Amino acid sequence: MSTDIPHECERASVFLRENEPDSESWSDIVSRTREAVAGNDVWSAVIPTWLADAAAHGPFGRVEVVVNPGCDFIRCLTAGGPGRAFLYLPSFRIELRGRAGGAAVVRLRSRVEWAGHEPVAVIERVHEIYPDPAAWVRARRTGEVADGDRRLLASLGLVDTLVKQRGEREESLVTLDPRGKLERRAPVGRDGGGGPVWGDREHVRRFLRRHRAELAAVADEFAGAARSGTTE
Repeated sequence: MSTDIPHECERASVFLRENEPDSESWSDIVSRTREAVAGNDVWSAVIPTWLADAAAHGPFGRVEVVVNPGCDFIRCLTAGGPGRAFLYLPSFRIELRGRAGGAAVVRLRSRVEWAGHEPVAVIERVHEIYPDPAAWVRARRTGEVADGDRRLLASLGLVDTLVKQRGEREESLVTLDPRGKLERRAPVGRDGGGGPVWGDREHVRRFLRRHRAELAAVADEFAGAARSGTTE
């Protein structure tokens, strides 16, 4: 199993930084960000609404956007095994800084977390989407892996968690209500490292630890296809 980060996991699909953006450059940032997150249903639903809401609090001294597409979940497993798969999952960060003497830094960030509370039959769920490594390779070649990955993550109880942060500790979970309006929820507590606890989801590493044996078996099964991009 490779310990190197696969090139498709290490690239940022977009990295934008603009100091004191005017209306034209702000529009360009919003447009390019929307394009970068279009393949993720949750991101593409929340981010444009959040940016439109944030624009009312400008002007900004600096805007920075980093979108890391990551890998599909099978590629994450073959790249890092259960212990390091979380490093290769998709994530993004948007940071808005006020001008001198203005508003505090506001960030919106995302990572994949585990919303499940019961063990799942990991190998069975994987094979429902990809019966064998050849099916996974075909999905990657035909561009269907994004849809398969969405279905796989959902079946495993893995969800995108979007968090707004103002300053150092003021954090809230950001979602959309059925009308498309932003909703924000405060954490129910803090973990040992000071991170927010939401009550209905946990860090993906807990899922990876609980299902380590099955996930390792999946990684072994698909490792050859990941290395060669083909199957015998």
